[in-house]
Amino acid sequence: MGGGNIYKVTLGSDFEHWKRFDLFLTVVGYTADSKVANYQSSTARQGDGNITVATRQESGTVSVSTQPCDHIEIFAYVIANAFPETDSIREAPPFEARLVVHRDNDLIESSRHDVNQWGGMTISGYRLPKE
Repeated sequence: MGGGNIYKVTLGSDFEHWKRFDLFLTVVGYTADSKVANYQSSTARQGDGNITVATRQESGTVSVSTQPCDHIEIFAYVIANAFPETDSIREAPPFEARLVVHRDNDLIESSRHDVNQWGGMTISGYRLPKE
């Protein structure tokens, strides 16, 4: 393909306390010969119990859409802004976050990732293959 795909990457969770986590999502778009074509990012942070960057959607997700590119690389960070109400690991188990990727409005990836309630989650350098 000539490198003209638009990708939309979304990170979210149904976890009851999802909003106490800071979210950082970056997507790098590449040309067919693997040169950086564009770089898009979105951040949702908590501050004093309120969202300070208004990119977290009402559904609790953050999304990034690319400019036209051939393939992408994803970096996602979920960082605990506050710890669970309990010290017991048994009472605060990991929960699932969803990473969803559309290419030109077609779903190409939907994966679940465990998020540690104390340590968060990191997805670093997750590349989607070329067509």
